[in-house]
Amino acid sequence: MREERAAAAVAVLLALGLGALPFGARRRAPSPSPVLWFGGDVHYGDEEGPLFTGPLPPGPWVVNLEGPLDASPGGSSSERLRNHPRGLHRLREAGVVAVSIANNHAGDNGPAGALETARAARSVGLVPFGLEAGVGLLSVRGHTVSLASFDLRRGVPEELPSTVQAMPGTAVVALHDTAPARYLPSPTLREAARVALASGARVVVSHGTHSVAPVERRGGAVVAFGLGNLRFACGCSRDDEGMALGVRLGRPSRAWVLPVDAGLGAEPARLARDPEAFFALLRALGRPVPHRGGVGFF
Repeated sequence: MREERAAAAVAVLLALGLGALPFGARRRAPSPSPVLWFGGDVHYGDEEGPLFTGPLPPGPWVVNLEGPLDASPGGSSSERLRNHPRGLHRLREAGVVAVSIANNHAGDNGPAGALETARAARSVGLVPFGLEAGVGLLSVRGHTVSLASFDLRRGVPEELPSTVQAMPGTAVVALHDTAPARYLPSPTLREAARVALASGARVVVSHGTHSVAPVERRGGAVVAFGLGNLRFACGCSRDDEGMALGVRLGRPSRAWVLPVDAGLGAEPARLARDPEAFFALLRALGRPVPHRGGVGFF
């Protein structure tokens, strides 16, 4: 019953995001601005199953592609991740439109791995961003969205402020942090988010720890300090908590959060079976999020 209520709530949310008219409306209402969705770490390896199942939003989605594209034989491990290029079409089918490639596994296929991954992503219509891919540009129902991604292993990148300041439209910054999973942002991540916001970012999301963390409003901007896993085939991560962050483009912006049970191994991601546990965790961390029917809003 709890899952049915969550599914119903998501269905209402999707109707709002798609600009559906109220039942019985006699005149055309203005369509609301589109909603862009953000998911966490995605590694599908050689798996070709769906990214997620159930009533998760149809997109458009932006995710972190953990590991380069590599068609050579061999599995993945914590030392070396790989994703077979043939699996890219599954991302497109799930509504993914852009992938961050700036992460600690980007070089697992050698120095040219990030560039080859960017080329392969573009060949199927995905927008790669970060490292050699640079800033990505999306047009979402007339709204320009620019995307930048940074790996924080060496601290806050010096180019972060100038990159964000030059980004057109709605500036989105993805930060890859490999600090231990503790449900709270590391000092480096906090500082990088502060710099990004001060430089004009409207959305800041983080991934890499495979752990969820608080979501916050900073004025008109939205920050998610940890999206957790979305779909992770490698057995090197068994973290099954994740979230989907939806941000309505335009002003004033609105944001929603959906608790997700990450897809591990060959299993797809799905809406969380126990969303109340997720919101209880945020409350315990001192960052409560109002919610109803398994959907958080802030």
